[in-house]
Amino acid sequence: MIPEGVMRLIYTLLLCVGAILIGLSVLMMQSVHAPEAYYHRTHGYVQASKSVGPKHYEVSIEYALPDSTTRVARGMVQSESVVVEGDRLIVHYNPYSPDEISLQTPPPMKPEYFIFFGILIGGLGFRLFIRSFFQHAKERFIRDNGRKIAPFTTEIDRTSVKLLWVIKIRAIRIHCSWKPLNGSEVLNFYSEPYPLSAGETLNLQNVRVYFLPQAPARYFIEV
Repeated sequence: MIPEGVMRLIYTLLLCVGAILIGLSVLMMQSVHAPEAYYHRTHGYVQASKSVGPKHYEVSIEYALPDSTTRVARGMVQSESVVVEGDRLIVHYNPYSPDEISLQTPPPMKPEYFIFFGILIGGLGFRLFIRSFFQHAKERFIRDNGRKIAPFTTEIDRTSVKLLWVIKIRAIRIHCSWKPLNGSEVLNFYSEPYPLSAGETLNLQNVRVYFLPQAPARYFIEV
């Protein structure tokens, strides 16, 4: 139903968006780093906050350690927005001296979400790319090794397709029939679905069918 040029644009955009989201997630994960490699990371909540300069705040923060103990320490944090009581911060702490901390504001969205949506969107684009690639490969093989015929009868059939496996869309397809001179069985060929609006522009007189004589189920219709 979608023209080839539009299909290429769609899967290219999807692949680019997926790559951008994954790249953003990598940058976000790299930005949330501890001042020392051996520091551990947890989350804490601001108990008190005091502005000590542009975008700088001195805070008292409560955070939990892996052994379920709760610690309260003071530290400095840089933030584009105002830090107030109850805000959630990332706490990097020295496991050998838990009161030795470094604070960061968490990113607006977890990097894992960007990775998930990046893989989802990029995977959809890759799937469309693979589908288009194999479709063209199939057509080239049949064109080079198959037989080209002008069908005896050509008509428009009404059908429907599912969008995202849920939404049904009404469509049309070209139905061609042809009977070999030395055979008794009529061969039927059906095109890919077209939108209903294409019914007025399809020139059925120019329809040609390419198929493999040894495997008639492998074919494609050229308009």
